[in-house]
Amino acid sequence: MTFSIDYNRKDGDGYTKYAVDWNWEIRGRWARSEKEGVRWNFIAGLDKEAYLAILQKFGLEDERKTLTLEKTITMSPERLGEIRRTKEKVQKLPRLEIISDSLGDNTKIA
Repeated sequence: MTFSIDYNRKDGDGYTKYAVDWNWEIRGRWARSEKEGVRWNFIAGLDKEAYLAILQKFGLEDERKTLTLEKTITMSPERLGEIRRTKEKVQKLPRLEIISDSLGDNTKIA
């Protein structure tokens, strides 16, 4: 399963579109890409923005101490979803709907 998270980076007066995808270029890892026109170009490694985009998508921004970039890069969307669901239960948080940002893909994390 591929799971995508879109995010933008402000560059001067405009924005550049990026994505971080599970199982896209590297199986069992998150990979980053940049959109140029209609093409997506692979970029090796995750930067801080890609890492934060993953945590934000799963509502886990305040878990940075335990979910380091090094640990998160190999955590599947399902595993991150499990961590979120546990957090919701323990902290009595509303259920976050987690859906892939891939165009035409309605993959949801249970």
